[in-house]
Amino acid sequence: MAPHQPGDTMSAKVFQYGTGKMPRLIPDPMFFQLRKQNEFWNCLVELDKDFTGQYYAVLSGIDESVADKETAIERLQEELATLAPMVGKSRSKGRGACDPATKTRVKELRAEIRAEKSELKAARKEAKAKADEPLKGLRDTRKAAIKAKRQEVAADGLYWCNYNAILDSFQNGCNCRHVQAEEGHASRDEVS
Repeated sequence: MAPHQPGDTMSAKVFQYGTGKMPRLIPDPMFFQLRKQNEFWNCLVELDKDFTGQYYAVLSGIDESVADKETAIERLQEELATLAPMVGKSRSKGRGACDPATKTRVKELRAEIRAEKSELKAARKEAKAKADEPLKGLRDTRKAAIKAKRQEVAADGLYWCNYNAILDSFQNGCNCRHVQAEEGHASRDEVS
């Protein structure tokens, strides 16, 4: 074969990639189960968000110190949110560009927030002891709502092994989150 000479024509192959009209590899009943699992998970998450909001509302209603601590933390976090970007911007400009008073105020705010959160944790623990009966009713309501939702998705066609797997994963996640809360770790929603 002779080497390519100027003026010779060569053909080019053009390939087009994509899924085109290929048949789905996963059958429709499996997609149905996956979609139902996803819907069930989302419903459980919404139930848990509602429960958590009601739980903290009960604790705040039982003991005024809980509500006071929560508002104090929110106020401090708002102030920190306004000052912290100033320190970050000054770092990008170079060392020493930020006002030292601002840096010390940010440090003080972070320390105050930590102290307030530890006091809030203690206040919630005391409020939880006072609010045992309303919280028990709230937990029972949550359990009944989860059971009703499970029965609804089972009647809708979600297989027992699939809804049990979703319930187990959900309960494990809730247990881990509650253990972390008991140890004083902030949830992802609370991280500032």
